[in-house]
Amino acid sequence: MQLHYFPYLSLGDLPEIDFGNVKVWNFEKKSAQYIPDQKLRDYVKTIIYSNLYNGNPIKDVGVVSIGNTNFRDFSPEERNTVDETRLVLFLAFLYRHNTHERGGNAGWNMGTSENFEYVTQNFQPYSEHISERNGRIITITTGGYKIGVKKFFAPPFVIKPFRFSFDGRFLHYLLLLKTRGGTKLYRRILKAVDLFFESYYNNPNVSDNARALLQVACFETLLDLPIRDGRKIFKDKVEAYCNLPKEKIYLHYYETLNGKNPEHRSRKAIWADVFYTLRNHIIHGDIVKSEDFIFKGKQQHLDIAVLFLALLVKKLINEKFKKKIFFDEITWGKTNDGMTTYEGFLYKDNDLSRLISEQFRKQRKKI
Repeated sequence: MQLHYFPYLSLGDLPEIDFGNVKVWNFEKKSAQYIPDQKLRDYVKTIIYSNLYNGNPIKDVGVVSIGNTNFRDFSPEERNTVDETRLVLFLAFLYRHNTHERGGNAGWNMGTSENFEYVTQNFQPYSEHISERNGRIITITTGGYKIGVKKFFAPPFVIKPFRFSFDGRFLHYLLLLKTRGGTKLYRRILKAVDLFFESYYNNPNVSDNARALLQVACFETLLDLPIRDGRKIFKDKVEAYCNLPKEKIYLHYYETLNGKNPEHRSRKAIWADVFYTLRNHIIHGDIVKSEDFIFKGKQQHLDIAVLFLALLVKKLINEKFKKKIFFDEITWGKTNDGMTTYEGFLYKDNDLSRLISEQFRKQRKKI
């Protein structure tokens, strides 16, 4: 039999996330319903509780079911479905938590890629032994462990968010793309998010160079940038999708083979230019300093990229459905966490604008 679960998702008070045929359910809250056999439930519980965070069993892990919860060996297509679910949840979670938090304690409400990594555990019901299989380039299988005795410790860099929630409205429209003629865009979004996912591990062994290259590749995929003039078109599209009315324009000097040339761009386009230029420097083996990963000395590119990924996906969905579903925007400003003032790009949901627009549409229909 086979168990698929997200050991570090920590669903907390959320009982389950229902995608129809696919469910991610909270083991602590739903195991009695989905595993009615007490003996089998206790056995699976022993496996689940072998995962420890700060020395304590993780009880609210997210277990994946496709159709019936019979712990069958998933087919290749079903495994792809689990992978797709992982990326969709990751992006929906980022909207709710990682686009708004900044400050010393912000990390406790955020999540990283580790929280959305899932484990596939093969098991023989009621057997006392369990094995572990790891590795992508070289697969290593280690057996002889006794179930309940063998423990799987969460690495110290894994964050356990205080709560798990996600942008349900965004999730609804993203999944609607699959059935309303937006399948191509939906697939492109997931491919882009997959690249971003690989850049967003909290593991300190992932280099800043790798993160920057993966994130720029994410935007290249998301915006379908061409091979030639990719940097210029990236700037153009960031301005087209993200600029606000009366966006302030600045003099900026962009790099060319013959030196620096002047142009007048918004701060958002300037970020796009600087970030893409960083990518070019890394690829061509130029000297890259630690300060090159911080925009204007104020905000890490890693933190800014999350905001623009979130906004651009919603703008593309607006464009596909030919109506303004999302009113999110990015501005430049200052925020304070009670101790420190931070300056940089800020993400705003603008829910009030959305509610006013929806009310206006309802009134217009009545007329």
